[in-house]
Amino acid sequence: MLERLDFSGLTLNHMARVAKAAWNSTVRAAALAIAKDRADARATAGRPCWKGPTMPMLFFDCTTAPNPRRVRMIIAEKRLEIETRELSIANGEQLSPDFLAINPRGTLPVLVTEAGQALSETVAIASYLEDLHPEPSLMGQGAEEKAAVLNWNAVIEQQGGQAIFDAFRNSHPAMKGRAIPGPADYAQIPDLAERSRQRVNAFFELLEARLQQSPFIATNRFTLADISCFVMVEFARVIKMRIPQGNPATLAWYEHICERPSASV
Repeated sequence: MLERLDFSGLTLNHMARVAKAAWNSTVRAAALAIAKDRADARATAGRPCWKGPTMPMLFFDCTTAPNPRRVRMIIAEKRLEIETRELSIANGEQLSPDFLAINPRGTLPVLVTEAGQALSETVAIASYLEDLHPEPSLMGQGAEEKAAVLNWNAVIEQQGGQAIFDAFRNSHPAMKGRAIPGPADYAQIPDLAERSRQRVNAFFELLEARLQQSPFIATNRFTLADISCFVMVEFARVIKMRIPQGNPATLAWYEHICERPSASV
């Protein structure tokens, strides 16, 4: 069982040790040792302490980036309270040695699980939270729905998100030398940016065709696929592209999603 824990005393160094230990057989001992030290200190100060065999979760976020926003929407839809650490991609905090010890890819988001495992892929985080907190379901119910959600989420990521990211990273001045996320530097390719903008136009047409057939992206209700699509459509503003006014089904879907409380996170 978990009791409420304030993570304010936990440093990135501590979380790095826990996450690294998750990749070998000593993860539990390391996690327990760190948590016990923290709990002892907090107990001495008369503050709430962790008393369970697992650690509370910790979410590494960046409010300006799209993929962390997808996780924030999942957390909001499930009405969860997860301790969060904000990192600035603009300031390169995701490339600090402390954070690279948690996620060597240097990308966000990251969710450190109750067992100390660092999850760095949005779908993996969504699946983990869905298993722990099944309601409301965002990953589908039953074989057909689950397959549809994963299928359409992949379509959104590959046909929409990747195109938007490539257009942005290969054209924006702030991304010079940072055309691919992670610890390595890559030069921008202007031709790729232009091709990616064409792909975004095709993505908007794909969405319109789909939403003329279905009220939501994957099924007849709101799922992870809608979260991913909404975030990608909103992020397209960075390349000055919006839903075309001639796409009424997509515009209606977008306005409907905007009404959800999670859309404001």
